[in-house]
Amino acid sequence: MSGTGEDMPHQPGRLSAVASDRRTEVRLGRVLRRYRLMEELSLRSLGKQIGMSASTLLRIERGHDPSGRVLAAIFRWLTGEDEK
Repeated sequence: MSGTGEDMPHQPGRLSAVASDRRTEVRLGRVLRRYRLMEELSLRSLGKQIGMSASTLLRIERGHDPSGRVLAAIFRWLTGEDEK
């Protein structure tokens, strides 16, 4: 494959806004905040939905790198995979 991102499948949902961006980790905090506010969720209520503290989410929104577990939970929420 070419490695240009063209071989990545299209991912519908909230994640599509950032899926092709090579700097996703850098922009994750801004994207998370934008979609959290669009959904009219507080840090605390989103944290309850995805199983983490509001302070962890705030650190990510401010640009800190999340752990693998936290990143996975955020991406599940952004893609809608956590909805039942």
